[in-house]
Amino acid sequence: MKKVPFPVNYFQSIIHPAKAFANRRSLTVLQLVIVFIFLNMLLINPIVFHAAAHPAVQLQDVMPGVVEQLDDQTFEHLQQVLKDGAIPEDQPAEFMNDQQTVGVNLTQTQFDGLTKGINVTHEAILLKSGSAAVFTVPYSKTFDWTKPANSRELQEAVSQEWQLSNRVNLMLTTTAVSGGLIVVSNFLIVLGVAAFVWLTRMSSYSAIRTYKESVNLILNCLGLSSLAAMITGFVQFDVIVMMMVQSFGMVLMLLAVFAKTKFQDKQMIKMKE
Repeated sequence: MKKVPFPVNYFQSIIHPAKAFANRRSLTVLQLVIVFIFLNMLLINPIVFHAAAHPAVQLQDVMPGVVEQLDDQTFEHLQQVLKDGAIPEDQPAEFMNDQQTVGVNLTQTQFDGLTKGINVTHEAILLKSGSAAVFTVPYSKTFDWTKPANSRELQEAVSQEWQLSNRVNLMLTTTAVSGGLIVVSNFLIVLGVAAFVWLTRMSSYSAIRTYKESVNLILNCLGLSSLAAMITGFVQFDVIVMMMVQSFGMVLMLLAVFAKTKFQDKQMIKMKE
């Protein structure tokens, strides 16, 4: 019989329990690594999509107590400063609240003297929380100082501008954290369950002899469940639910493999063409 090339042989192995067991020796070590990466990428795709559409990190989480300084007093003062809906470039430097933590066109010296504060200029919004945490948020084309009707809406508008200007970084951070959790979890699951299956070699009724066979079998069992987990993530995003769908699907497939083959090659004779 003609040997089926990779990755076609892998996709043939995930559609039927008997095939998953019969093809437990079909992948090389390098191909096993490639398949493992592929299965993880299936689950990471919904994370990237969700992170791009719904940033999970809020400005208040990164710089607590900063944007909240845009209170009612600051809001009212800002309305007096605005000219044609923008901050005038020639606006003199001044603080807009009694605490002197929020200012407009502050000098570098004034801004450096703040421990935690905001400097509103005609080009950008500068946010500071400590000496090391300083964000420069340039105005987007859609930003309009006149849209907020109160201090709460002003805080939300500034927070949205920060998210927009840091969208790529936020998406990469969210993807790295959630994706890392998935990769580590899958790595431990594959190695752990494969070790359990490998122990069946101690029985004369099991045809599994090497740990590599066990890993190949587990990756075969993870194929359909990983696809199901990805679809679940796109429909209703939840990393924990995705991982549960993947793990539960793998267990069901492994049980189906055992029910169909009893881990014995002689059970595969009827499957041969």
